[in-house]
Amino acid sequence: MKRIDPRLPLLWRTPSEIQLGFASPRAVLSDLTPAEEYVVSALHSGVSDVSLRALGTQRGMSDSQLSDLLARVAPALESTGSAALPRVAVEGSGLGAARIAHTLTDAGFSMIGAPQLRGDSGGDSRSPRTGADATPAIAIVVATMVLAPERCGRWLRRSIRHLPVVWLDTEVHVGPLIDPGRTACWHCIELTRCDVDSARRALVTQAAGRPAAAETNHITQEVALRVTRWLDGSDVPEPGRALIFQVSSGRWRPMATTPHAACSCHTPRGNETAFALVDGPNPTPTTTGEVAPPRG
Repeated sequence: MKRIDPRLPLLWRTPSEIQLGFASPRAVLSDLTPAEEYVVSALHSGVSDVSLRALGTQRGMSDSQLSDLLARVAPALESTGSAALPRVAVEGSGLGAARIAHTLTDAGFSMIGAPQLRGDSGGDSRSPRTGADATPAIAIVVATMVLAPERCGRWLRRSIRHLPVVWLDTEVHVGPLIDPGRTACWHCIELTRCDVDSARRALVTQAAGRPAAAETNHITQEVALRVTRWLDGSDVPEPGRALIFQVSSGRWRPMATTPHAACSCHTPRGNETAFALVDGPNPTPTTTGEVAPPRG
């Protein structure tokens, strides 16, 4: 199947010259014959290789002429080698979770309701998928101020990759994309924070449940777009690396993470026992991939 990227308009520069794309033209086709114009029109709608050859022959084009035209159009053709977008579950509540879910939906991701994956008998009636098909490739675990380790633990035990997103007062922490058994888990990250700051547990207890000043309309838009670029493969950090958005500067900075020696997540049964050390608040209510549209 060959098709000109549907995002690119077909524009006539002159009566005999076609431009594919407007802002950044992918191709400019000059001195086209009526037969070539017909083939380009077919490519704009999409056509199989067999039908394309038949169309060319029907219009009197030789194989070499058709191959030459395809070479000229090639920069504008839709990529056929792109990997399918992963199936995603968004677990969390509030403006940030809503913004991420809707941005991913707009980008073409298939969204799944997280509650079904915990064995809820009724599931969520709004979820587009149920049963055996309702298994995501990636879960996004969204929290405000404090992310309870047990929330990531549920995904770790299922060996499902998950991306923490935590809204704070002056920062937003995104990642790392936790790959069970291969990267540091959320427990590893919390253990490291406790090593650095002996008051970490006391601070977490006091911060839990507070609103996050960083969870605003424009910042949630920024973060949702960054998450989308991460998951669609267009801008992927190095494995095990988290990203921190600094509200004051409006910039992202990377943060390396490594497995913690005291965490069992890299042992054969570690995914079942890794989240026992750091106490946190009860898990926040979950939403599904279909959440109320964000305001603003």
